[in-house]
Amino acid sequence: MKTPVRRLPTLEFKYKDSRAVSNTATLLGVLGNLPKYRRIVRQLDEVVRETRPDVILNFFEPIAAFYALTRKHRPPVVAIGHQFMFQHPGYVQTPDLWKQLLSMKLYTLLLGARATKLALSLYEAPDLPDKRIIVGPPILRKQLFGLQPNPNGDFTLVYLLNHGYAGRSSSGAMRIRKPDCIASTTSPVRRPNFNIRPRSRFINWMAKSFCS
Repeated sequence: MKTPVRRLPTLEFKYKDSRAVSNTATLLGVLGNLPKYRRIVRQLDEVVRETRPDVILNFFEPIAAFYALTRKHRPPVVAIGHQFMFQHPGYVQTPDLWKQLLSMKLYTLLLGARATKLALSLYEAPDLPDKRIIVGPPILRKQLFGLQPNPNGDFTLVYLLNHGYAGRSSSGAMRIRKPDCIASTTSPVRRPNFNIRPRSRFINWMAKSFCS
């Protein structure tokens, strides 16, 4: 099904050394660009009024969340993301990371405000009607089921959110059986003991790997 696509800018996150998100820098950036983000929300409102959708699907995108939070007369919104499991009492928690967990809970509350939330989970968990949370399995691409795994793969594939973590992973990669490839968002880069490859072809590299 061919559907027209309209691109709108979104909130810009600031990172520390291309690794973790810097909450302070990101917050300051958002406050400094509030007029810009208000304009984007109005643009989204215009698109919704023009296209008149039955429902809005938000894949954990902050501008769409701000729209849902600030518009009373709008279509129902379904926010989708595994991050909404942070609000679930059945989520496995690490006491040492309580600060990170608290910040993620607050962020997911914001992105899921006034919306039905589809929490994607790798394990079964009950729905939470009082929180408008529905628990479901991960959403997988069709291409995944058409790939043929390689039982004789000669490298281990590691997924990284940001390429800045590659420095930390270089020493650990030597302890992994047949290390060769680390997926990231950057262009291909060769290192002495592994490669950094674009995230866009992660599924293809996963099929070729010894394990991932």
